[in-house]
Amino acid sequence: MMAALATAAALAAAGCFWQAPIDLPLVETHVVYLRGDFDLAPGERLLVEGRFPHARQMGLNVHARPSNATLASAPDVAIPPRPGHVNPFVPGARRDAARREWALHIDPAAPAGLAGARLGLGGEAGAAFAGRLLLRIYLPDAAHPGGGVPMPRVSRLRTDGAAEPLGHGCPSTAGLPAPQQPGPTRLPEAPGTFADPLDWRGSATPPGTRLAELLVNRDNAYAYALTDFGRGDLLLLEGRAPTAPRTRDGAPQMGRGEVRYWSICAYRHPSDRTAACLADEDVPLSPGRRFRILVAPAERRPANAQPACGFAFLPAPGTGEGLLLLRHVAPDPGFRHTPLHVAAGADASAVLGPYEPVGRYRSRAEVEALGCPADDGRQTR
Repeated sequence: MMAALATAAALAAAGCFWQAPIDLPLVETHVVYLRGDFDLAPGERLLVEGRFPHARQMGLNVHARPSNATLASAPDVAIPPRPGHVNPFVPGARRDAARREWALHIDPAAPAGLAGARLGLGGEAGAAFAGRLLLRIYLPDAAHPGGGVPMPRVSRLRTDGAAEPLGHGCPSTAGLPAPQQPGPTRLPEAPGTFADPLDWRGSATPPGTRLAELLVNRDNAYAYALTDFGRGDLLLLEGRAPTAPRTRDGAPQMGRGEVRYWSICAYRHPSDRTAACLADEDVPLSPGRRFRILVAPAERRPANAQPACGFAFLPAPGTGEGLLLLRHVAPDPGFRHTPLHVAAGADASAVLGPYEPVGRYRSRAEVEALGCPADDGRQTR
């Protein structure tokens, strides 16, 4: 019943403020996405109240309508919990805390940025505002599908002090379809070449660039590489994984890492209609945090493309041109080897350094000839 309620059409029919969007580009299949539109008269604010989900990370971004330009973000660790409650995303915090409520005031006219529980958008005082919220929940815990909490309540705070609820009939995030599928968006042309080894580029999207309308998450960093499976049966990616907390199996405390979460996804290009993703916990690592990821259409999967043999496998959508996206969620400010420091369209290899997923085309026979070596201390961390 709950899962049926949470389909995109049913959410709209129930009058829920939040929608499960089906038109987002470059979605990550281990992420729950919620979007809601709102309109504020001059002097009004928005109040968002919720419970921190059971997941690796939560991100809330505010966008302008209709441009979708990103105006502000509220990183989960910066959102203060209600008095007597716990923010489970702070390093060292109890992730299983029962009291985990938060509230955030969104003020279009306040100075841009997060100050306590107020997120300012830096807009013009006395002006009406048309906005869009996009909430992302990354890698929900296995025991808590979708993050396992009610969808946040949203109210318009009128100038007379009254709170007007927006929407009703919203179920738990546990009822959302998973994974949510990519939309039919056609991606803009991107710089780069179909090269062997892969040509990784930065995809920073500051306001005003041609990709700014793609509902960018300001708290993330991305690099992409164009692929062409006409050049070989598959791609072998080798590199070093950044450190990240391990949470999917319900770790009691939040850990630290060079990034909060990382993943790599394969998309059809230039359309992103089909996608598959590997979450960081899906990738076996050897000593030194080295990884080997095989990317190929499902029918070309080698027999040894399995974690027990030290390989993660990422199915590519189709045998033609495609795109790989490396996603770093909330990279630590002191971590330099992240696409956050690569200009849009620029070569990412120098910045990524040992963390670059160096990709070379190989035949299926070449990979199968590597066999399945005995356990060498690999782990998924």
